[in-house]
Amino acid sequence: MFKHLKTIIRLYCLFTAVSISICTFAQTEYRQITEEDVTNSLTNLDDVISKKSQYVTLRQQHTDSLKKVVSLATPEQLPDLYRELFNKYNHVQTDSALYYLELLEHTPQAKSDKSIFYFSQIGKAEVYAIRGLYFESLNILKQIDSNKLDPSNRLTYLHTARSIYGWMADYADIAEMSDSLSRITQLYRDSIIACQPEGTGRNIVIVDKLLVDGKADKALSISFKDLKDSDENMRAYIYSNIARAYKLKGNTRLYTYYLALTATHDIQHGINEYMALPELANTMYHQGDITRAYNYLICSMEDANYCKARLRAVEASDFFPIIDKTYQAKEHARSNTQRIFTFALAITAVILIISLLFLRKQMNSLRAIRQKLASANQQLAQTNMQLGKQAQSLEESNLQLATANSKLTSAYSQLKAADHVKEEYIAFYLEKCRSYIDSLEHFRRDTLRLAKNKQHADLLNTLKSEQLITEEQNRFLTDFDTAFLNIHPTFVTDFNKLLKPEKQLMPQRGELLTTELRIFALIRLGVTSTQRIAHFLNYSIATIYNYRSRIRNYAISDKDSFEERVMKL
Repeated sequence: MFKHLKTIIRLYCLFTAVSISICTFAQTEYRQITEEDVTNSLTNLDDVISKKSQYVTLRQQHTDSLKKVVSLATPEQLPDLYRELFNKYNHVQTDSALYYLELLEHTPQAKSDKSIFYFSQIGKAEVYAIRGLYFESLNILKQIDSNKLDPSNRLTYLHTARSIYGWMADYADIAEMSDSLSRITQLYRDSIIACQPEGTGRNIVIVDKLLVDGKADKALSISFKDLKDSDENMRAYIYSNIARAYKLKGNTRLYTYYLALTATHDIQHGINEYMALPELANTMYHQGDITRAYNYLICSMEDANYCKARLRAVEASDFFPIIDKTYQAKEHARSNTQRIFTFALAITAVILIISLLFLRKQMNSLRAIRQKLASANQQLAQTNMQLGKQAQSLEESNLQLATANSKLTSAYSQLKAADHVKEEYIAFYLEKCRSYIDSLEHFRRDTLRLAKNKQHADLLNTLKSEQLITEEQNRFLTDFDTAFLNIHPTFVTDFNKLLKPEKQLMPQRGELLTTELRIFALIRLGVTSTQRIAHFLNYSIATIYNYRSRIRNYAISDKDSFEERVMKL
């Protein structure tokens, strides 16, 4: 206890010594970051997220090359390679991380070298904690005597225990339990500071302690100093601590800036278990940037689910309905504006098409007349030249004239039939527009009648009712199915040829396409965005994502190229 007290006093003296330069350093940094810098950091983050698959591929290439080394390694080399693969997959994909820990644990070296065995156990506890299995993780740590650990494993042990208790404290429902867990977290934090050698890693923990104690300026001074000399692996932790410090100071601009830097660093390094991007989504939501908030939260949920980081998935999913509702309302308003514009454009297009068809018809008629005149002139010239010939030559000329007239009549009939089909589709489109206007007029009259009769309850029920929307949605789907199958009548048969026999999709009696078939019908038409498909079919993004994933698993051949083959049907 006395030794621990001496450590605390020594830390306090260290903090006091650096406090002289705190304010000047922090204020200088504050002046350096402008609103333009914040905007650029968010734009850069958007670009990084759009290229996320490239960073994932690059990281996968590194792990694949390491796996090739494993396949050629000697038994003596395997423990170090398994450790490296675990570190590659940790906070990226927990299943793979656990897999290589299991391989490490069953090596002969792990049975003879306790440090290897303890490394695998501590790593397993960390992975369990990432997946939200806190009690299982703590049970593993409780079976380890920390006093028997070498310095490296002991430091890892302390970091893992501090993270577990810290996460449990953050999500404890009972205040007393949260306070108790926070005190345990603080003890492990102090132990890390006492054990870890001086340097950036130790300073990050010191800054964490300062932020918990509310000492933002001291935290900023140490963080900015470490930022100049830190390596790439430590930079994200420093950015995160700086962001927390500015949040504590109430500086939203710099908080947003450093959160964006943290999230950018995480995604560029292929990390899937993080907290910066969900926090930034929350900040963007409160700043009114709904689109960024929605995109950041979708990215966070995808990465958390891939990593199977239950804590991060819960963090994102708890806030997702709020952002999703606001985003959908914004998209609905934009859709209404687009619908009005599209309707006006459609009317203009119809008028233009009718004019073009009329002109084309006139030109075709004129061309036919010219062809007839040319043919008649030719026949007349031949007749004048062959007046003195025999009757047989005259009959042959008459036969040629009849053949030419027959071909002309056939061509005219084909052109007339094609014009009839186009006119039929124009009439169908105009009829649907008229029907939609009549539905709106009927709804307006009903609501006006209820309002005039002061039937407020009925009027409210009418406005709350989604019957009109449901009917229009069903009619829209039926029209879509009909129009699509007119264009691609063999789509259902061709699509099922891509699926396993027992997984083929067939519409029920009374329906043309199922929901799954409509999703891939839209993909066939070039609509590949999950967000747009969900908007067209009035489903949630998660539902569309699940449908697409499930049907890809039904594919006969490579499921990664399944949708490309659908687009070629």
